[in-house]
Amino acid sequence: MLIQPSWREARSRLLELARPLGTGTAPLRHALFHYSAADVLAQEPYPVHNLAEERGYALNYEALAKYRDRNEPASFKFGGNLGGQRTFERRVSAGQAVFVDAGTLLPETLDVVVPEDEVERKDNEIVVKTRPERFGGVIRRGRFIREQDVLLSRGRRIDDPGFAALYSQAADEVEVTGRPTTGSLILGSGLHDPYTGKGPKDPTPELLSPIVAGICARRQLPFISLGIQEAHKRVDEAVLHASGQAEVVVASGILSSAQWQDFEAALENDWELQLKGLSHPLCGRLRVAAREGRWLFFLPYHPPLIQALFALLIYPFVTRMAGDQEGTVPVVSAKLLESAEVKNPEDDIWIGRERPSSEFVNTAEVSLICQISGATLTSLVEGTCFAFPRMAGDRLDAGSEVAIIRF
Repeated sequence: MLIQPSWREARSRLLELARPLGTGTAPLRHALFHYSAADVLAQEPYPVHNLAEERGYALNYEALAKYRDRNEPASFKFGGNLGGQRTFERRVSAGQAVFVDAGTLLPETLDVVVPEDEVERKDNEIVVKTRPERFGGVIRRGRFIREQDVLLSRGRRIDDPGFAALYSQAADEVEVTGRPTTGSLILGSGLHDPYTGKGPKDPTPELLSPIVAGICARRQLPFISLGIQEAHKRVDEAVLHASGQAEVVVASGILSSAQWQDFEAALENDWELQLKGLSHPLCGRLRVAAREGRWLFFLPYHPPLIQALFALLIYPFVTRMAGDQEGTVPVVSAKLLESAEVKNPEDDIWIGRERPSSEFVNTAEVSLICQISGATLTSLVEGTCFAFPRMAGDRLDAGSEVAIIRF
């Protein structure tokens, strides 16, 4: 008897099989959300200029120290607000104080930022009430990266901070790994396009495309809807045509016995099968196959399960192809707010609802709505995360530790 892997074992196997797409040079303006294909060395320290660490009044420390040496109140002429572009080029005299927001690039003459509540303003005069140190309230030039240090390491996703760091170096282009396009494809009959409303009488709208499109949009991954297999088109032709448009095809649908046999035959004849089912009770028909660097994931048509499997298997696989050396899954530790009864001991994927908290440093707290095997669209809408208990048993006690993925 063939022992099918768990989803955890399947994910490890898939990450071993995933290969990054080819690398190339991209203009900096197009590099956002790509993964760096090589270490980028800083040509200048980063940040390139001093910048305000907090909101307040920026002034010159030497001018402040002169008042201190004479035991006199430090008084500066108010020079207005410092904002807009290229603020570091503004000319500000040593006797002036200007108002800045956190993150403002400072001219060389300004090397102290005093918070608003530590000064007294009298008309156009700013009087400092405290004794700040030099570079107090300031992020100094080169504080994070020194010249010729690694500014952006290989395999790092170029997010907003990374993009800002590259932009500060006046880089025109960067070497990146190509991002695979993920496509959604519906096979079989009985489902219609949710966007057009066209389909058979009293049809069910397919939810694969909206789910995959939504996740890809939130994660800045290229996506294409490959539509619904036409009734007259053979399954093998539909799958091959789809793989020509996307590096990763995520397929699902309601297939008859004959259509399923045709699909299995297509995989056997045209593809190299990598995974055939999981040990999870709903995943007997999950299939993963490869062909000439293209990948096909067939997921059983169960919308909550589709969203969970995309988070657990496909998302880390796609990010690995895009250059992420680990194939990261955004897992967070949490504790159960209340106990939950385990109705299906073979199902370790739950839909959970996280309790909102403004204190991000605290452990997340979550309530379990139901297991995936008993989930409906309503429970999917009510949930905010997928949860995975650390311990097995017929009942999960309040306070137990779980892992959650927010999607």
